[in-house]
Amino acid sequence: MRSSRKGGAAGRNRLRTETLVAYVSHKDDKLGDVFVMAPDGSGKKNLTRERSKTHDYYPCFSPDGKMIVFSSSPKEKGKTGYQLHTVDLQSGEVVRILTTNGNDSFPYWFE
Repeated sequence: MRSSRKGGAAGRNRLRTETLVAYVSHKDDKLGDVFVMAPDGSGKKNLTRERSKTHDYYPCFSPDGKMIVFSSSPKEKGKTGYQLHTVDLQSGEVVRILTTNGNDSFPYWFE
């Protein structure tokens, strides 16, 4: 896995699998949540709904399509305190996987 502090993920973008598309929406909490949906737009699901005090951005599927890595920053830090998290697509469990003093954004999961 790689995180870029300068912006942009290395290599090709991994925002979709054959059956799901990952995206960010401000619809629920006005801060940014990670969603998935089918390529035809059906089955929209908020994966970070329980995280209402965070800016959740930059989703990227794992190579096997079972997890998404994303960057999350607490509301009080605005968009300057991003740390890396994963969400398991089957269980919905969110886990912080990297904590630094930096602003870790644009994660990319290499094969």
